[in-house]
Amino acid sequence: MRTRTWMVGLLLGCSLACVTAATSIQPTSPLTALLKSEAIDASYAISYRDEHGRPMSEAAFSARYAQDRNLTLVRNASAHTAVLTLLAKSQQPRLSADEYSTIVANAGKTFLKPGRALPAFHLKTVDGRLVDNAALRGHLTLVNFFFSGCAPCIAETPTLVASAKKHPQQHVLAVTFDDAATAKAFVADHGFSWPVLVDGMAFDQAMGVDVYPVMALVGPDGHLLKMSVAGNIARNGKPLGVGDLEAWIAPHQRLR
Repeated sequence: MRTRTWMVGLLLGCSLACVTAATSIQPTSPLTALLKSEAIDASYAISYRDEHGRPMSEAAFSARYAQDRNLTLVRNASAHTAVLTLLAKSQQPRLSADEYSTIVANAGKTFLKPGRALPAFHLKTVDGRLVDNAALRGHLTLVNFFFSGCAPCIAETPTLVASAKKHPQQHVLAVTFDDAATAKAFVADHGFSWPVLVDGMAFDQAMGVDVYPVMALVGPDGHLLKMSVAGNIARNGKPLGVGDLEAWIAPHQRLR
């Protein structure tokens, strides 16, 4: 049985995808996306609780979750049960509307500038294999910066997996500041088939990553082509889709 917590904050997953208003269950609601990404389907008996532990309806819980994105999830895969509980206000990061607007407005201003060589890194994968800048040479690489407790990062995992299956030739690398054990569990849960580098906070900082999730596209010469908050790649305010990634990468395909 595993317990997880999702919270919103500057270094706790705050991006343009963090806050979405919702008043009812929709096919693409944040709650629906979260359950799908966690492989919690109709076979599960799901209980919803407020911050005081009192039962809630799915619709009421979904509306609250869409506003706050702060919860704990306790899942028993063998029994096919899951309990989702909202966090108390005292447990939640406190961001005013002005603070959040500032984060959104400044997202990306700290990023490494296009055309610059990526900072030197020597990081291990979840399985202990050492990877450095040489792994980026010779091909176009999509780099995903995420962490396991980030709700928008979790919500985009089905798209990343689908994209990898559709484009197996595309080189993908992920970087997280999580430790190896945490990242390995996340990778197993979500079916990542690409290398995931752990303990990468120093590299995140060198890249200027201060919000999550973030995508970077690196050319065959190891230089940054572009970098974006993942939510900004999606079109028309919709969740990130495979087509969005394809359109974002397409102008650079000739660099393969």
